[in-house]
Amino acid sequence: MNTRATFWLLAVAALLALLLWLRGERDETRPDEASLVFGTLLADEIQSIELDTSDGHRARLLRQASGWRLAAPVAAPADALVADGIAAALASLEAESVFEEIEALENYGLEGQPQIVFETAAASFALRIGKRAPVGSAQYLSDAPATRVFLVPAYRTSALQRKLDELRDARLLVFDADAVVGLHASWPAGEVSLERNASGWRLTQPVEAPADSARIEQLLGTLARQRASGFIDAPVERVENSNELGLVTPDFALELQVEEKNEGAPLRFVLGAERDGKRVARARDDQLFEVSATLLSSLPRDLFSYRQRELARFDPEEVASLEWSFARADAEGAPLQLHMQRDEAGDWQTTPAAFPQDALTALLGELSTLDASAVLLEQATKEQGARLGLSPPRTRLRVFADADAAAAALAELRFGAPIEARGIPVQRADLDTVFLAPAELARHLPLGAEDFEQNFRPKPPPLTAPTSE
Repeated sequence: MNTRATFWLLAVAALLALLLWLRGERDETRPDEASLVFGTLLADEIQSIELDTSDGHRARLLRQASGWRLAAPVAAPADALVADGIAAALASLEAESVFEEIEALENYGLEGQPQIVFETAAASFALRIGKRAPVGSAQYLSDAPATRVFLVPAYRTSALQRKLDELRDARLLVFDADAVVGLHASWPAGEVSLERNASGWRLTQPVEAPADSARIEQLLGTLARQRASGFIDAPVERVENSNELGLVTPDFALELQVEEKNEGAPLRFVLGAERDGKRVARARDDQLFEVSATLLSSLPRDLFSYRQRELARFDPEEVASLEWSFARADAEGAPLQLHMQRDEAGDWQTTPAAFPQDALTALLGELSTLDASAVLLEQATKEQGARLGLSPPRTRLRVFADADAAAAALAELRFGAPIEARGIPVQRADLDTVFLAPAELARHLPLGAEDFEQNFRPKPPPLTAPTSE
């Protein structure tokens, strides 16, 4: 036999040995059917489960096309993970020992009705859960006929011992945040309506204005993740006809229009009264939930919280040039114009007047993430603009990523005269809205020609008298 033939024979023999070894491994790890309490039963075959809960209820779970649902003692969506866990635990119950010759069931704590009854499409099953064995941590079980007793590790039955609330789906709302196309929120002092378009969220009521898309997505995320800490099974008439639960005049209410449900009713969430350190919420399927009392503080309840507050966003390192215009107190005087350009070394060259490098670096840092602190006016009249120092603006600033000022600006802002204890009026070039910028910005930003000359322009060195010999 030649060398090549010998090599291939050895390779085939090694492959066969590997296959036989893997088969043996699978056979060793696969439970013996005789040790499984319910034989070849698969978890996916279980269609209904009736069980005693650890807090004294008799619950019934049904597997439906839409998922698991609790049918008794209350009708409500079930927690799919918990229900699947119970089904899996039943199908995989493996005994350490099986007693074919048994004593009286009372000796094992197995007398009485089965704690769990469940069904597949073809058969019904029952399970009695008894007491712990006198030695070790195993527990006695028996099936419906009770002709055999199984000794099962106690940890395998832990998934079968659940409180009623643990069987219920604690999600307040079930939706895909990306599919929400409309939102209406209300609270005792106001309300807002918003729509999502290709560019993001936009307010439609009580004003038409860009919305803070990041804040809206944060709100949707909060509600999508929110879980109830408890459930309230109150009669419908108690909920509808009284404000005992704070749901008639709620502290916060929300309606979501979801893309695939545009023709149907919106999803609703209502946050009611606080009691015993928790709040009542009415949400999914008109159920009543208990939620953390702190949830209210994370829900925006003023118009400004929904509005876009971004005044400027840019990377300071990408700024190549700045164009300034500072108005003079004497309206007849020509404004002071400054052009700033970053050179190849990264230093700023300013004409016709200098601007301290450190002060400019600090200012760009402040402006790069500048947000409004409030809305002052939706639209200023000419007279209002003049009073606020916006017609003409005390300071006009344009920020560019290119040395060519003809390119599109990274930011373009108009600043007015500071309002004591409130802030600095400011407008974006693309909006009529008059916002307020934080008052502290005035420490970094020249507001007018006189402010620049007195507080920002480098002072010439003092003249020294000639020394006499």
